[in-house]
Amino acid sequence: QIHNAKRLIELGDSLRRGHGLIAVAPATSFHGKLRPYQADGLAWLDFLRDAAFGGVLADDMGLGKTVKALAFLAREKGQERLTKPALIVCPTSVLPNRLSESKYFAPTLAFLPLRGLDRRKPFAAIPNSDLVITTYPLLARDHKVLLGH
Repeated sequence: QIHNAKRLIELGDSLRRGHGLIAVAPATSFHGKLRPYQADGLAWLDFLRDAAFGGVLADDMGLGKTVKALAFLAREKGQERLTKPALIVCPTSVLPNRLSESKYFAPTLAFLPLRGLDRRKPFAAIPNSDLVITTYPLLARDHKVLLGH
């Protein structure tokens, strides 16, 4: 069943016209300057959100997927659309770096790193967070709690 056929028809018409991605500006709270391909990534994420599509940033390593995601989340928070916490899942070895990048590039986001043996203590803070950062092994253990948010 299609509950919003008008929206689906508008989306189809827009895609048929082929206007491509529409550039969007990062939030003023975002600390960084996006390279052109990173700005395209931000526009892609914005398009996916507007179209209510899921999607993937599958750039090669080192091209700033985290920065693009942080720019997007900062923009969503600035536009008052970030109503639930976002989740970044990463290898254990890079979690400190992801946390550091998050604090540097998007300092207005409320971060919650979940790591180590004491990670369950801050579970109650998940609803008050903008961004939860965890690791692949812990995701397997904590997925039921995380899915609830």
